[in-house]
Amino acid sequence: MRSTTTVKFLAAAYALGLIWTVALVGGTLVLTQPMLELYAVLGIESAAIETTATMSLVVVIATAVAVAAGFVVRAAAGHTSAGFRAEPTPEAAVSHRV
Repeated sequence: MRSTTTVKFLAAAYALGLIWTVALVGGTLVLTQPMLELYAVLGIESAAIETTATMSLVVVIATAVAVAAGFVVRAAAGHTSAGFRAEPTPEAAVSHRV
């Protein structure tokens, strides 16, 4: 039985995990203060609601960033592999015959 897990796949998964983690931490740092000000304007005083809403927004944004990065990596991988043909053209096969 052939394994479908490759080093390239594991590297891409690891990179996307790092991108998601950085987006999560960065989003938390950037959005915490503006969201606290928004909650004060709206009159929300519960720390549990503030934390849950802010972290939910950060997780959604970080996931969207990681998915977009995954699409870019996939498109780039498809673009480079489409430029090179693995099988020889009929002309090349004929020219190599002895």
